[in-house]
Amino acid sequence: MMHGNLASEKAGAFWKKILLASSITFFFLLLLFGVFARAMTRELNRDEGQFIAAGALLARHGYLPYQDYPYFHLPNLALVFAALFTKCDRLLLAGRCFNVACAWLALLLVFCLTVNAFRKLESPRWIIAGLATLTLFANRLFRFTSGRAWNHDLPVLASLAALAALLLSNRKRWRRFWLCLAGLFLGVAIGTRLSFAPLVAPFAFFIVYERASRKQRLCDLALFSATLFLALLPTWILWARAPTQFVFDNFVYNGKLNRLYESSIGTHSVWLSRRLAFPFELLKFPQNCILILAFIYLAIWLPARGGWKILLADRSLGPIALSLPFLLVGAMAPSPSYKQYYYALVPFLLLGVVFGLARAWLTIYGRRARVVAGLLAAASVINLVIDLPLVEDFASPQRWTPLRVHEIGRNLRALTNGEILTLVPIFPLEGNAPIYKAFATGPFAWRVAPFIPEQLQAVVGIVDAAHLETYLAAAPPAAILTGGETSVLEQPLNDYARKHRYRLRRVSDLYLWVR
Repeated sequence: MMHGNLASEKAGAFWKKILLASSITFFFLLLLFGVFARAMTRELNRDEGQFIAAGALLARHGYLPYQDYPYFHLPNLALVFAALFTKCDRLLLAGRCFNVACAWLALLLVFCLTVNAFRKLESPRWIIAGLATLTLFANRLFRFTSGRAWNHDLPVLASLAALAALLLSNRKRWRRFWLCLAGLFLGVAIGTRLSFAPLVAPFAFFIVYERASRKQRLCDLALFSATLFLALLPTWILWARAPTQFVFDNFVYNGKLNRLYESSIGTHSVWLSRRLAFPFELLKFPQNCILILAFIYLAIWLPARGGWKILLADRSLGPIALSLPFLLVGAMAPSPSYKQYYYALVPFLLLGVVFGLARAWLTIYGRRARVVAGLLAAASVINLVIDLPLVEDFASPQRWTPLRVHEIGRNLRALTNGEILTLVPIFPLEGNAPIYKAFATGPFAWRVAPFIPEQLQAVVGIVDAAHLETYLAAAPPAAILTGGETSVLEQPLNDYARKHRYRLRRVSDLYLWVR
């Protein structure tokens, strides 16, 4: 009889595990569907073109960022896209699918970290982890940013992986392995987007803050720094090949030139006061307010009641709490500010809430902590209603933006043969038509070109409207594509087409001037 009961209990435990694994798998398949549906149905963003163009120019012609054409970011995403584009000619589809995968893996990582934080609880930890993952999935910044073909999903995933490795390095077993991974992942994040560079400071602080001998701490820091340096090797190589262009693209353009351009069109979004005030605009979304308040209460107020040293001594909460100010500095550094720059703060804030809740769960503050976390989860679930219209659009693949863009590119290719001059390079590249390297960034280099001295323009590979005629004299375009940018920026291209008697054709919502 006892043997029968034991066998029955084992069978019951086995089927519980199967049910749990099936439920988690189904849950993440739904999340993958949600992220993919958003990516396929949302409109094209002008920022995506420069990343698609960089990957296509490298994959098809071997042209390198900085050396052969302007590229106003660190190079990792261009290298990833180039590898993808050697296997797939649907450029926007491939780029967005890669970032969908990165966003989905970030959700999975948040789930795993939450499960680990509540490992002392049995069944409830899976429900808590699911709610934490839904909170990130439903966040407006996550919804807006994730899945587009730009350089946000990869560095966010890499920085979360670096954080996870740093937390695991607190264990004595495999400590140096996890420190190597932390440096490697953080290097990937920085090499994709420079605004993640400030994270080096809090990571290094917590490595040397460890209770160990001075020699061991220095060895750990050296190991972390070495792997960080190695992960940035593509950046160092491209910097060495074109140092002037590299510095111009990553520092001069993103600083002085952007401010000059924005001032010239009468906007004040580059002013320091506007950039300092911009994060407060994101608080108009109730979920963001609840998330920040929950973080302050669970991750700062409750742990710090016993003293700030206790907060810093917490090897889970401390790195997260100290990382957030540095992430904020990185988000505020570019001018002007855009909401996608603050995307990275959301998963870090959420993990602070998770670890703060896990710390308070079994204390006298546990009940209040669970109420705060419950409000955040409820607001997130309600927020998911916004995604319901996506299902209808997703059911019609002809509405998918990547497929429509590719079809437009094929139509352009059928109407012309030769280089196309345009400020929206993604369309001709989708049709495998060549573009001018100086216009690989789309409107971004073109709009600041008037503020660059003529002799420097030749060095950094940028041309302005005053010298467009000279630039095109040796190799006139087979066609000129307009209608994808503002009329002010495209006016010189239209003027050139009319002057040289190009014929106007309509392609979807764009205008193609054919020689």
